Amino acid sequence: MQEQNWQRFQYYMGRLRAYYPEASGVALLSSDGLFLHSENMDDDDGLGTLLSVLFVIAEKLAHTLGYGDVRRLQVDLDDAQVRLYRLEAEIYGVALVPHGAPLPPLAS
Repeated sequence: MQEQNWQRFQYYMGRLRAYYPEASGVALLSSDGLFLHSENMDDDDGLGTLLSVLFVIAEKLAHTLGYGDVRRLQVDLDDAQVRLYRLEAEIYGVALVPHGAPLPPLAS
């Protein structure tokens, strides 16, 4: 089972790297806020928990307003953007990219 998870994580990390070659950091995040795998992103300040809560809030808002599921969440910062995707029921992909980075195809 661990080998299967590792292969799945490597697959998703490869997709994130391919979609965002200019990213300064990419990560896989569990829906409960744990970093499953990351490159150049630390969770020292509870970043994973904050990102997962942000996604849950966006989902709740979308459902309350009747707009369906959240496909991508983007947070614009002064010097970068955080892009968050649901990859599986309980796994998110996170990329820290410069402004103007192209949008990849949406994760299915």
